Parts: sequence; C-alpha cells; structure tokens
Amino acid sequence: MKLAIVLLAWGLACPIASGAQSPAGQYLVWTMHHPQGVSSLAFSPDGKLLVAAYGDDGAGGMALWNLVSRKLVWRIEKRYGFTQVAFLGDGSRILSLDDSDTPRTLRIWDVKTHGVLKSAPNPKHLTIICFAIAPNGGSVALGTGDVERQQPPQIIIWDMKTGAYRLITTFENADSVTSLSFSPDGGVVAGGGGDWDGDTSQIKIRDLTARRTMADLFPVSEGAPVQVAFAPMGRLLAVAGDFIGLLDTIGKRKYRLPLQSDAHAVAFSPLGEYLASDDLDKNNHALIKLWLVKTRHLVTTIKTNSDAQINALSISPHGRLLAAASQDGSVRLWRLTPAGEESSAIQSSGR
Repeated sequence: MKLAIVLLAWGLACPIASGAQSPAGQYLVWTMHHPQGVSSLAFSPDGKLLVAAYGDDGAGGMALWNLVSRKLVWRIEKRYGFTQVAFLGDGSRILSLDDSDTPRTLRIWDVKTHGVLKSAPNPKHLTIICFAIAPNGGSVALGTGDVERQQPPQIIIWDMKTGAYRLITTFENADSVTSLSFSPDGGVVAGGGGDWDGDTSQIKIRDLTARRTMADLFPVSEGAPVQVAFAPMGRLLAVAGDFIGLLDTIGKRKYRLPLQSDAHAVAFSPLGEYLASDDLDKNNHALIKLWLVKTRHLVTTIKTNSDAQINALSISPHGRLLAAASQDGSVRLWRLTPAGEESSAIQSSGR
C-alpha cells in the first residue's frame, strides 16, 4: 500500500491560537522556546501519550504529552536534565536516565502523579550512558562508558525485582555503549558503541541463553557511534552509524542501505515492515528516510527543512505517527496515512 506522509510537529510548548494556518498549509498549534536539545522520546503502549527527555549545558527536563487532547500533561525540570526515557509495562510508569555527574541515576516515575516511585541503586558508581527494557519488563540492560578510559565499556543486566547486577559483555574498541536493544523474545541483547572522538564504532551481540557473544558480523569501523534497534518480530537488527545496516542475526545475512551522511537514529514500524532512519541533504538539512524492510527499497524521504541533528526516532504502536527528536529542542510528528486519506497537520518548534 502506497503511503503519503503529512507533516505534524509537536513542541514542548505553551498554547497559542489553535488553527492558525501557516503559508505551507500546516496548522501551528503549540510552541515552546527553550535551548535544550531533545535526546530521547517514547510513545505509551496505547499510543495516546508521548514522553520526551531534553537537556544541555547542565539543565533540562522531561515532558509528557497527551496526543489525543494535544496538551502538555506535566513537565519536570532538573538542573541535570535527562538523556533517555521509556515507558514501562502498561504505560503507567516511566523509566528515566538523568544527565547528572557520575553516577548517573535510573528513576521510575508514576505517570499520573509524576512522582518518583523508585531510584535504582548504583553501588559500583557506574557511568550509565543508555538502557533498554527487556520485553518481559523484569530487567533492564545498561550500557556504560568511561570518559577517562580507565575501564572498558560494559553491558550489564539490572534485575528490577532483586536489584542485582550481572555483567554481560565488554567493548574492546569503544569508550562508551551508546545504544542497546533486546530481541523481541528477550534472548539476545545488542549494543552499539563508539569512542568520544567519533573515530571508531563497534557492535556487540550477546546471546543471553547460550551466554556467548556472537561473532563480529559488522566489524569495527570508523565513524559515528552506533545506534541499534531490533525489529518487533524475529531477530532482524537495524544498525545506524556511518551506514544503515540490516542484520539477520539468525541467518547471518547483512545488508547496507545508502546514506549521504552519518545516521543517528533508527526505528521500526510496529510490525517491522518499515524502517525509519535519518540522513542529511546536500545543504546539511536533516532528512528522514522510510525504507521497506523486505525489499530494502526507499519508500519516501521527509524533508525537515532544518539543519538540527535528529537524535531519536519512534513510530507509534498503531503505526500512524512517526516522531523525531531534534537537537534544536523540537519534537516533530508525521502522520503516516494511506495515499489519498485526509489528515490534519500540526506544527511546532522548540527554540
């Protein structure tokens, strides 16, 4: 089915006149002026809420949006900001990673009260860079880093019930683990890493059942630190760095998709038919590319008309919305609809 993409944008905003139409035919609904870039975002399991983490220069926060009413539900601002957020379980809780000095802290928040329910212990004072929640919701994979390079980056599993930590694997050619993803069955965890200078990147894939690290199916390469994402079904892994790669971790087949620049984010549609990734055009404006996974053909390219780097992408659970978090502080939503289907347009910015 051919898809048309209608631009929606969402800002961390104060409301202005609803229905004000821009020259391009889009409807400006919310805008918020703040200097912090958005590093992470996530849809709730029912697709009705979106949480975004933002921060820079020692300040930032976390905002929860209601996508039905198009209103800000709550916002928490901290002096340290947040680097990553995700919904837990049924969507009644949010897991966050703060951007404070070592040790960084994982916190579980109540969506309704926006109060802290639990803070994860960090007895070894790990510098946590990223996390991924296991499909069963009972454990979290943590990726570490060390700016002083005194110890190699690690992937660690945190048992949320017992509080126990278990070392899974280490990186030999990176300064930090920049991204983590679980396979849908929870049996495999993949990690992407890189050094602080952006000179090398590395991928580790660990079979948790067999307790072995799979061979380097994508070897160490030069370029941007790697982002990874498993497809919602099977063992297909998407890799973003100085290339976009698709890796069948069972059949060991791998494919590369053409890019003009380094990629910083990838996201699958709910059934895994499509893959979204970022890129740049010849004017260094950010693009979003939508690929048909089965054929690896480019379906469409979305122009953001902004030179702000895209830090994260996500497709809603119902598959109708594509969200992009940018370094300029904006979160934009695009509606993915069948060609010819009428839909509304919303825009905001976050400067």
